[in-house]
Amino acid sequence: MVMRKIQFVLYSISLLILASCLGKKNQSEISGIENTSSDPRYVTEMSRTSKDSTTIRNLTIQYLDLLKGGQYDEALKMLYAYNEEDCTVQPIDKGHCKMLMSSYESFPVLDFKIDTLLMYSETDTEVRYSYQFFEKPADSPLPNTISGSVCPLRVNGEWYLTIPFAKNENISNVN
Repeated sequence: MVMRKIQFVLYSISLLILASCLGKKNQSEISGIENTSSDPRYVTEMSRTSKDSTTIRNLTIQYLDLLKGGQYDEALKMLYAYNEEDCTVQPIDKGHCKMLMSSYESFPVLDFKIDTLLMYSETDTEVRYSYQFFEKPADSPLPNTISGSVCPLRVNGEWYLTIPFAKNENISNVN
């Protein structure tokens, strides 16, 4: 009798597992995300080489080293804005420079590390980093790091660092 109950329970569990597997939809159908060429994460046109990874990493390290050394103006000269209409890059505007300078002065970079390099396409790449902005005692529970990112993009074969600003931001009028 006990053996029959065990068999019945195992049989029921097997049927439930089978039914859940058969009824499961494709993840893209559930999330509404389609694997199309318009999604840059699925575009395979970009040849991703170790040279690209090294270039992106070195640009980011150079930028963070300038911040660490207090050379904020030089670091700002490394940042560009991408114009989607004509696919060109230009130095970031004065409003963004002023905003970033304020941030650099308020939260100086004492030390940094590159956390992640994400390369989806030439115009969808991100380097995430974290940096220490004040020394803290070993027993202190206060966090002393901030996370940030730069979004390198390749235009006409050359990599540029951009900062992920909100698209609806209108800071260019700041004096």
